[in-house]
Amino acid sequence: MLAWLDRQDAERVALVGWSQGGALGVHLLRQRPERFVSVALVAGFVSDLRPHAGVRARRPPVWYGMGGCEDVIPPDLAAASRRWLAEHTSARLSISRTRPICCRAPSPMAR
Repeated sequence: MLAWLDRQDAERVALVGWSQGGALGVHLLRQRPERFVSVALVAGFVSDLRPHAGVRARRPPVWYGMGGCEDVIPPDLAAASRRWLAEHTSARLSISRTRPICCRAPSPMAR
């Protein structure tokens, strides 16, 4: 993905990812913190919680949103992700216990 982005005519790149896509966004930010101007994680997580001096030095803007119906990301991973983001970025955390970001429709297989 980084090689593809480098071939594009884009000087300023912002990443947006949902769930594992959010984890990929932070992974790419860890690989090349100077390449990205911001990241938005929607119901996502940080997959590598080790400290990262490059990200911490840049403190990129990050929006992290988690809704009340989230049942896929374990609460301890979500909490660890919020801590990592607060320590490494200029994160804006939007956590709602009552208002969902999305709710899944019942599976047709459940009928």
